[in-house]
Amino acid sequence: MAKKQEGKQRKVFFCVQGKGGVGKTTIAVRLSEALIRKYGKEEVALLDTDPVNDTFHQHLGLDVAFLDLIGDNEFKIDSLKFDELIELIVNNSAEATFVDTGASNFLALLHYAYEIDMFELLEDAGLEVYFIIPVAGGANFTDCIEGLGAVCGIAQNSKSSKIVAVVNEFFGKAADEHGRNLKNLMLLDDALSTLPINIVEIPIRSMDTYGKQLEELGKKHLTIGEALLMDGSLPVKKRLQIVSGDYDEMLGLILQ
Repeated sequence: MAKKQEGKQRKVFFCVQGKGGVGKTTIAVRLSEALIRKYGKEEVALLDTDPVNDTFHQHLGLDVAFLDLIGDNEFKIDSLKFDELIELIVNNSAEATFVDTGASNFLALLHYAYEIDMFELLEDAGLEVYFIIPVAGGANFTDCIEGLGAVCGIAQNSKSSKIVAVVNEFFGKAADEHGRNLKNLMLLDDALSTLPINIVEIPIRSMDTYGKQLEELGKKHLTIGEALLMDGSLPVKKRLQIVSGDYDEMLGLILQ
């Protein structure tokens, strides 16, 4: 990666969640595409640190760099590798850096962040820090809320970091067994009330059309941009354009 340019206000986004299988990498891919549309590909650096499932890195159209957090430790996260991650973030020239993490390194990353006060370190280096936390509905909702609370607990001493909950009802209604949604829980749960949480919802689209089409893209590790350049019917391309617009709007809400 190129050296950073002085005087440039840059942003870093960490996509994190302790619960696996909740659409985190899909959110990472779509938001990364939105960042590229906003800033240009040369101004967006993308990193995959998931040691178990490097799906983000497999989207070749995005040019995602992979950082191996395991190294010689076989099945154990090497926490010193996070030092390398920080250096990659601080010393690149991109206007925005997006880091997709894995459920398997969630606790290790949070422990590292607490241990060295990572939020303050990055803020003092001149970066705006965003934590993107997917909150899936259905059976995964409670586990996702616990992951969100864990991030809030680590970030409570931050001066300006942004916590963004991306609510995804692809898996079902985003509420607990008592019908309480995230906004309700923010009033009741101490872990969720320590910091302001920006709630951004993924628009609900038909599973029979949008869902199947996007699932096919995921299986092939294709971006929406790549799919739009391929042969396809007008309705197929229109749905892809609508989803792109959804994520452009979501990015706007995240940055506001």
